[in-house]
Amino acid sequence: MTQRDEPPQPTNAEEAFLRGMARRYGWDMDEADALPLRERLIWRVMDIGRLEDIQAMESRLGRQALAASLRRAPAGAMRPKSWAFWHYRLGLADAERDPPPMPARRVAPEASRV
Repeated sequence: MTQRDEPPQPTNAEEAFLRGMARRYGWDMDEADALPLRERLIWRVMDIGRLEDIQAMESRLGRQALAASLRRAPAGAMRPKSWAFWHYRLGLADAERDPPPMPARRVAPEASRV
């Protein structure tokens, strides 16, 4: 799977879990959006989630799924502290490998003025 591939379809248990997380963290989405906006919800829990919710998410979705989701995170998906934390927690960084730079927004250069 490449870095930007779509995530796999969730199981029924994962779907129920994501709907529950949408009630807590998806203040800008309906519960029905939990699946279409799955990655955004995962990034939000990774960024601002309570410890219990983080542990539940790791248990239900798995560390590999979270690592794949982290690799797909766009600019602005989480704060720098969370970016670094998750890279270390998921074994994507360690004492000898720093986390990669955070994704950055690319702004098109201004068109030449006439």
